[in-house]
Amino acid sequence: MAQVSVVVPCFNVEDKIERCINSIKEQTYKDFLCYFIDDGSTDGTASLIKKLINNDQRFVYRYKSNGGQASARNLGLELCDTKYITFVDSDDYLHQDYLFQLINSFDDGVDLTACYFDRVYKNRISRNEFNEKDLLLSKYPAVWGKMIKTSIIKKNHVQFPEGLWYEDLCFFATLTSYISEVNIVKKSLYYYIQNENSTMYTYSDKIYDIYKIFDILKKDPNIQQDTLEYLEIYHILIGTIYRASFKTDFTFSNIKCILEYVENRYPKWYKNHNIKTQLSGIYRIYLWFLQKHCIRLIFIALKFGNHFLSL
Repeated sequence: MAQVSVVVPCFNVEDKIERCINSIKEQTYKDFLCYFIDDGSTDGTASLIKKLINNDQRFVYRYKSNGGQASARNLGLELCDTKYITFVDSDDYLHQDYLFQLINSFDDGVDLTACYFDRVYKNRISRNEFNEKDLLLSKYPAVWGKMIKTSIIKKNHVQFPEGLWYEDLCFFATLTSYISEVNIVKKSLYYYIQNENSTMYTYSDKIYDIYKIFDILKKDPNIQQDTLEYLEIYHILIGTIYRASFKTDFTFSNIKCILEYVENRYPKWYKNHNIKTQLSGIYRIYLWFLQKHCIRLIFIALKFGNHFLSL
């Protein structure tokens, strides 16, 4: 039996997936089983995947009716019976040593390994580095770029919430409450393609799914209260306000409403110790002004220079 499963959710990626598939085929570590979960594609995704994987027994194509990325990943989890699992997004690609480096970083007691990653833009590449605390506090909660002991997921029934944005955050924040130790490979081994149509750079009312995600997380008794509070500070007061700033009719009232949501749940959020230890100076200054309700000033800063909150 293979040691690691690679789960790749796919939906209408005929023009993007070939590079992803080739990067998996070219892995120096060969003992894997890769599941392409086709979430109801209507373009040529299916025929292209089947053509590229040919008769390679390490690759499995599975079609399902459209239900969203979370449902595709959940099916991948259901199919997986290997010791480890890793997720790859279909428009991203891997360094040839990705699997080798991550699987060889599992020591006794380690439940999860991760690597640095590169954000790949049209004209530049930006490296993202992080430490163990960043990881455990879900600064980068995307499930790609990480390898996890499958038993941790299945024993604790961790799944992706379906029908919501930010399913990665919910899954990963829940998962880390069961993680004993992590190892980080300090090399960029995952290439994250920056899409101008992604949730990071566009506005949709779905950004407010974040509230539903935190309602789910708040019911989890395994997540510490100060950790949950910090997650809301980072992903709502920074992340959601940043995304809301892309709204064409964005006003200071949008900031006010988002701030009130967090204040109602955590009246003294600004005293969370992780703000000082985990956030950069620009974020701390921004949160200081937010705590002081200097909302119009923040609105002006976001309207004319929102990249200062770039995530």
